[in-house]
Amino acid sequence: MVSPKTLELSGANFTTIGERLDDGFGLFVDGGFTYVVLDAKTHVIDVLLRHNETTWTDVMTSQPAIVRASVNGQLFGPDNMYGLAVTGVIPPTVVTGEGSIHQGGRRRPEDAAKGEARYCFGRTKDGKRYMCLLGNPPDNMYEGMGGLGPLLMTNPATGAGLPMGDGNRYATDPSKKSIPASDAEWADCVQRNSNHFRDVDGPKACEFCIVAANHTARLLLLGINTDPSEGRLSALRDKLLDAGFDCAAFTDGSNSSCFAVGDEMLVEPHWIKNNLIEAGFKGVQGSAPISVRVTFRSLDILDAGIVLGDEGRWNLSASVAGAEFGWWSGAVVVEGETLDLGWSTELELSASSRLVLELDIRNVASGTLTGIEPPEVSSFGENLSAASAPPFGEGEWVVTNTDGFYKLHYTVELL
Repeated sequence: MVSPKTLELSGANFTTIGERLDDGFGLFVDGGFTYVVLDAKTHVIDVLLRHNETTWTDVMTSQPAIVRASVNGQLFGPDNMYGLAVTGVIPPTVVTGEGSIHQGGRRRPEDAAKGEARYCFGRTKDGKRYMCLLGNPPDNMYEGMGGLGPLLMTNPATGAGLPMGDGNRYATDPSKKSIPASDAEWADCVQRNSNHFRDVDGPKACEFCIVAANHTARLLLLGINTDPSEGRLSALRDKLLDAGFDCAAFTDGSNSSCFAVGDEMLVEPHWIKNNLIEAGFKGVQGSAPISVRVTFRSLDILDAGIVLGDEGRWNLSASVAGAEFGWWSGAVVVEGETLDLGWSTELELSASSRLVLELDIRNVASGTLTGIEPPEVSSFGENLSAASAPPFGEGEWVVTNTDGFYKLHYTVELL
């Protein structure tokens, strides 16, 4: 089992933190706070998503070796999912995060409306700038997510870290409590209020995870607080400030909080939440963007799935990494013929990302018959990564679906 070294999160200790890192990585503990520090010159913080019907801890512990640590992410719902999760794992497509997600520069909307009232954390494409901002991820946030709580917000006027707490404070007028309304007011603001911060820091204090960046020392941090004492959030905020961190966010807390180092779970979520969590953050070594082009070229029809007196009609929908890029409504399918698709999309991935390919097919009655359900046609799905052979499934492929209705011709190119 991995064992953290004792290191108080303070400015004095972080002055020479580089000497304590091994290959840009260090695992430490400060009281009830366990955390990983990563060298930002060789590591980045990326989004981690659950794509399949598997538990969240399985997702965290099955990452490639370049993923050094991971934590859970944003708040999620809807509330009725908790009752369903008692019976088993809930598909990630049914769970909805409270804020947009950016992965490889692509936007996944989630519940954008709720995200506007919360905070986001993420990075630019080159990994040289991390931000914690009010609302959903902006366009220049290449990897990140909303639906979070703030510790150190990035001041939109100055770019510096802005502590969070009760009330909005200003350098020239400490009694002022309104939300900053201009760049001048933001520049003069020394603390920003967040009700979410206050709730987690107050009498209902709970466990939580954090992600943070120190631009001066080029350090990244992922960690978990397992001490649910009142005021613990404020204490960690002040420690991060003292250690030179200028942006930080806390993630969905309470019994959702979980922390993995490599493939080992140090803190596991409650078993019900383990069936639900869909998003988190991961610290990755050498995660340079990889450009990929996926083309669904054609579909050989082996069986049109018709019933007597009917004709084959299928609704087709193709997606890559959860984003739809090709569809066909009411396609006429004839056994022995080929449908030319020609659907192509390009995207960027990190070396630790999953390339999830999906072709969803629904066999629909053509209208010549009523009251008769046509045979179901199974969909195609592939979950690829840098560890696949070949990496990310590069090449030209022909696959037959599991029930023998069609062959799909597709290509994966690494650009």
